[in-house]
Amino acid sequence: VKSIRRRARACRSCPMACGNFVRTEKVMVEGPEYETLALAGSNCGISNIEAVAQFNEICDDLGLDTISTGNIIAFAMEMTEKKIYDFGVSFGDEDNYLRIPKEIAALSGRGKEMAQGVRSMAARYGGKEFAMEVKGLEMPGYEPRGNWGMGLAYATSERGACHLRAFTAFSETPYDLAAMAQEVVSQQNFNSVKWSMCLCDFWGTVNTEIMSQFLKFGLGKNISAEQLDQIGERIWNLSRIFNLRAGMKKVDDDLPPGSKKIP
Repeated sequence: VKSIRRRARACRSCPMACGNFVRTEKVMVEGPEYETLALAGSNCGISNIEAVAQFNEICDDLGLDTISTGNIIAFAMEMTEKKIYDFGVSFGDEDNYLRIPKEIAALSGRGKEMAQGVRSMAARYGGKEFAMEVKGLEMPGYEPRGNWGMGLAYATSERGACHLRAFTAFSETPYDLAAMAQEVVSQQNFNSVKWSMCLCDFWGTVNTEIMSQFLKFGLGKNISAEQLDQIGERIWNLSRIFNLRAGMKKVDDDLPPGSKKIP
């Protein structure tokens, strides 16, 4: 990314400037960030950083998520390679790689099938053993075989394989399952209240003590850190209860076969 990065990019009034702004003869876009590089880059056999930046820009313009779109294309590539179903795209095929997001957005040709996601593609054509999704949401770039806490977070997330509901990749204690489980629960509850306050995921130093001060001096509300912990737990439980009402079962809190059986 450094080879095409022009400057850092920040949200209005934010001193962190955690984003990248890249520019080449073919592309001008904010990004690509880690998830795009992982899922739409190496995951698809694409090593050309300019092609990944183009992909990033195309998906941004079309309102497509680069994690899911990269996953879908990689799944189509593997289906084609294994001769299960020919989607007309192979690993490292830059031309088709850059064409497919537009086909997905327009629901044209193979894009109509791919727009339904990896779960739908696997149900129709096969390949469930390497369909990397949970509850229908394609998996981000943190491998649960190496990050067990992330695996638990994906499995128990109310919306599927999401790395934001709980992010334990840097904090989990290897092989300590009880500690991992507690860390996942704590982060799910904490993030629920954090997002309710519209706080950014990248402000890692924010905790419920600081949130309590925000509420006191910003709104005149006296809500303790312990109360905020309880509020977060209630929000998370409510989202899980909603899923149960919608028909989800215990069996849905699971990882795909590829994360459990393939080395």
